[in-house]
Amino acid sequence: MAVFARMLMSKGLASILLVAPLALFLAVFYFYPIAAFLFRGVSTEEITATIPATTVLLREWDGEGLPPDSVFAALVSDLNASAQSAAILGRRLNSLEAGMRSVVRKATAASRDLVAASPERAREGLINADPKWGEPPTWQLIHRETGTLTATFLLAAIDIQRGADGMEQRGEDALFVPIFLRTLVIAVSVTLICICLGYPVAWVIANASPRASGWLMLLLLVPFWLSILARTAAWVIVLQGTGPLNSLLMWLGVVDAPLQLIFNRFGVILVMVHVLLPFLVLPLINAIRAIPKSYFQAASNLGAPPASAFIRVVFPLTLSGVWAGGFIVFILSIGYYITPALVGGPSDQMVSTFIAFYTNQSVNWSLASALSAWLLGGMLILVALSQRVVSPMIKKVT
Repeated sequence: MAVFARMLMSKGLASILLVAPLALFLAVFYFYPIAAFLFRGVSTEEITATIPATTVLLREWDGEGLPPDSVFAALVSDLNASAQSAAILGRRLNSLEAGMRSVVRKATAASRDLVAASPERAREGLINADPKWGEPPTWQLIHRETGTLTATFLLAAIDIQRGADGMEQRGEDALFVPIFLRTLVIAVSVTLICICLGYPVAWVIANASPRASGWLMLLLLVPFWLSILARTAAWVIVLQGTGPLNSLLMWLGVVDAPLQLIFNRFGVILVMVHVLLPFLVLPLINAIRAIPKSYFQAASNLGAPPASAFIRVVFPLTLSGVWAGGFIVFILSIGYYITPALVGGPSDQMVSTFIAFYTNQSVNWSLASALSAWLLGGMLILVALSQRVVSPMIKKVT
């Protein structure tokens, strides 16, 4: 018994040692970068590291009225420490309240003449540089962002802003909630269309002869040999007003003028379906091939018409493949960036487009991180729901 226990322990240790390099690789190069990026959405480091002396004093302030004169003097000292730090502070505060970049810039310029000034003189100098330094809301804004963590950007990513009276939902000028809903609508539409188009394709390939099936699989996989950017650019050529498709329709007399097939929702969904269709077909082929042909024959022998045999016997057994392929398509489509950016109009851009904008152009990594966090959180919720609701339903049907 002891020898058997030692054997089990040695095998378990060997398994751990085999898996450890992969686990370490995933932790360092996959999970850590994602966690570090998402943490930017709640981090206050951009402010606390830029004005460290001011941060320490503001954490002791009760937030009422104006802070003590020592806080003004600390801000003058922090702004003189580094021009780059002042620029970072201005960019961060401007993302929270428009116009703060100019306020910080004026304070930075005034701080050069206030290096050795008394706290009272520092206060007077900053207020003279810009009257907003003499307004409590300015300091309350900085005070909120000097804590350990902040929820400002997470709230902004769902159109909730902090006002003088507390939290308030943005009304007609709401931006991100409609974008999330648009992303969801496009992803669901692409997934349903892929299921409708992909099921017949998978059925034909799965039931074709080995030689024909091989050629059909080759045609299905050819698009994977081209980059998504190249395939999307090809569709731009095909769908444009002077492209082959519109020229053919006009030559046949179907239309009198070119149709608007690009830079709209139709173009986005069409191109995304073309790119993502193989991701549904491939797992569905395996699900169809796993069904013994005798099932269909048995249903026919028992008097079921072909359509009834397919609907009541064959189709339920392929639901796992439909769900697996559809879920892959949905996951990929909800984070798509290149296709909406190239073939979509302003009202067809998805969440990923705005994440890229705030990362590369606006350099507001905190808001980009907050949008990513909500997107990832929504996906995790969908995965959990699928495991709790959909999977048992599929098992019950099959």
